[in-house]
Amino acid sequence: MAHPGKSSKTPSALTNNGKPWTDIWNQVDDDDFTGWVTNWDEAQQVRQKFENSSSLRFVGHKKSKNFDLFQGEETNQSYDSDHAGHAARDLHGQGDGTDGSDEDEMEIDEEIDNHDVVNDDDGSDDNDRDENEAPPIPGQRRMPNAPEGWSNDLPDINVRAYTEQVGPKCNLAYDAPELDYLMCLIGDDFFEMIARNTNINAASKRPPVEPDDRDEFACSDPAWTPTNKDEIKAFISINILMGINHTSEYQDCWSNDPALRNEFVSSLMTKNRYEKLSQYLHCSNVRQPVEENDKVHKVSNFIKTLQRNFPLMFVPGQSLSVDEAMIKFNGRLSWKQYMPPKPTKWGIKLWCLCDSVTGYCLAFQVYTGRAVNQQEVQTFGLGYTVVMGLMREFLLQNHIVYADNFFSSIPLVEDLLQADTCYCGTLRKDRVGVPRALSEVKLDKYDNVKWAKDQVMLTKWKDKRDFYTISTSNDGSDIHKPRTRFQQRNIITIPSVIAEYNAQMGGVDHADQLRSYYNVGRTGRWWKYLFWGLLNVAIINAYILWEVSSRPHPRNRRSWSLKSFKMALVHQLGDGFSSLKHRASSDGDRPIEKIVAREPVPGHSLVAFAERKKVCRQCKKVGRKAPCGDSIQTKFG
Repeated sequence: MAHPGKSSKTPSALTNNGKPWTDIWNQVDDDDFTGWVTNWDEAQQVRQKFENSSSLRFVGHKKSKNFDLFQGEETNQSYDSDHAGHAARDLHGQGDGTDGSDEDEMEIDEEIDNHDVVNDDDGSDDNDRDENEAPPIPGQRRMPNAPEGWSNDLPDINVRAYTEQVGPKCNLAYDAPELDYLMCLIGDDFFEMIARNTNINAASKRPPVEPDDRDEFACSDPAWTPTNKDEIKAFISINILMGINHTSEYQDCWSNDPALRNEFVSSLMTKNRYEKLSQYLHCSNVRQPVEENDKVHKVSNFIKTLQRNFPLMFVPGQSLSVDEAMIKFNGRLSWKQYMPPKPTKWGIKLWCLCDSVTGYCLAFQVYTGRAVNQQEVQTFGLGYTVVMGLMREFLLQNHIVYADNFFSSIPLVEDLLQADTCYCGTLRKDRVGVPRALSEVKLDKYDNVKWAKDQVMLTKWKDKRDFYTISTSNDGSDIHKPRTRFQQRNIITIPSVIAEYNAQMGGVDHADQLRSYYNVGRTGRWWKYLFWGLLNVAIINAYILWEVSSRPHPRNRRSWSLKSFKMALVHQLGDGFSSLKHRASSDGDRPIEKIVAREPVPGHSLVAFAERKKVCRQCKKVGRKAPCGDSIQTKFG
């Protein structure tokens, strides 16, 4: 029977009286096998077990010197550096005629990592251990004594089962169009609200010379006509499409060059109409009073709608992640944030709570500075306030929250535990309540130490640097895995809490990744950046609802990709509409005045049209332009 610790690199040249080393090794019974010797304590125990039948040696590097760990002193023994570190075993009296002499001893050495030899800073030897101290478990490093209030004993974890049925709650048919999933999140009156507030904004910016109380949308801008919900749908359709078909200038969609012109966009509305809609677009009523200290009042109604609908349309899994998300903005704004680790470094920060598996955004908050909830922030800290605010709808449901060291603190973990919610995250070593002795523990690479208090467990693990975690959902076990996927034979030991955190923390990052693929909207002012960014979040959530609801998916990945979903929205919003039919009436209906009695051309009289000028057809036909480059306009015909 093959042993799990036996190396596949055993040299076939090593023999004992003509028998290969592998055959001798296979003669060891399973009950006697103890695996490779990794430290002094294990070597002592194995030596005592086999002192009558075998001689065992452990040779390795310690501060670039050879040590015989049985003797605890330096030795000049030479060995093969390519195989240094294996246990050597000489089996006696097993029918091969050996007598246990030194000539028949066999020793296989293999290179060991630094974490295999514990380097005590005080230079003390394990023989100096107190007689009353319990011997360490073979293969496990002795943990330093925990400070008062903490224990080296691993906690008894009680994570209750999560019984909710995960999935969408929008109650749509299996073959429902993609737009219906979006309407569940933004509201059925979204387009009407945008159209009404846009008309009010245009009338407020350009009020008529003679106010008319009967027309609340009266505007003095001659190039503006009131819009409606169908035109707003087409306008948003164009902005979604511009995120897929990137152009250096949005004017290229209406270019006369067929290589640049987008026939779908130009058929929906003219360039001038698109610019006017972008100019007067608004999602709040500018005539209503603004709440005090409401820095996002221009989009507050839209924010409240999304915050209300997001948690109602999806039941998340047990694992939730909390993190920051950024909406790009480089203009002037007092609460603009700078985050170097993020791909989007400058912009408007969102606190997001997402499902760890799908990336569905369940709740979010727009960060406008510490002035909001200042008293609560001063009492509990910003990270505590954010997590508790986002989790308000999801407490007492046996969830597990994952967050980074910005949010983690012992009071937060304990209060969530009282609300039947577990926590797992990285931790800053200088947080209030974290023992200072934890940061003073010296560890070798890939070594760890764990301290527990009740169900709260602190872990310190060293990779390239020290990592600190806090958890109420992990049992404190260790796992073995390859160092990287390219180094499958380099097996390291890591705490399972590290692997759990890495596997479940990426919910917000997954949502950010989807959001970055096809941005929505050509922006201007800061609130438009925020408006289009939140609309993009709603589209990503709608895509997740549609993707989960439409399973099993077709074998063709492109048919259910994010791009195909957004293209379906483009057509469902824009197909069948064209604002070109709303242009001014034809020339035959305009009042005319004859200015020349005779007819220079038989059947035609030179006339002057009323109202505004229009492009001269003859000049356009021959390509004649004005000195400025514009088309020649005239009121004569």
